Amino acid sequence: MADERIAAGAARSPLGATAPSPHLVASGANAEVREHPFMTQVCIRLDPGSEALARVPEVLGVPLPAEPNRLERAGDRVALWLGPDEWLILAPA
Repeated sequence: MADERIAAGAARSPLGATAPSPHLVASGANAEVREHPFMTQVCIRLDPGSEALARVPEVLGVPLPAEPNRLERAGDRVALWLGPDEWLILAPA
């Protein structure tokens, strides 16, 4: 359903009407802030010592970072370390 709305142009990103150019929110001399619209977000909470944690990379296609405040990338997927037992997985819709 969501894919059909995006393809038909019915879906609009939250910043789509306010950005100076597509997905560029702000820019300065040394940095740019860009929106990545329509991302799938999944939060995972697992015991760090569990067997299930070892299977996550195979199931989701991205390894989980083992250190605080780090991220791991695999293709178009990103896993962010949020806490000792919590990760956020981002992927295109």
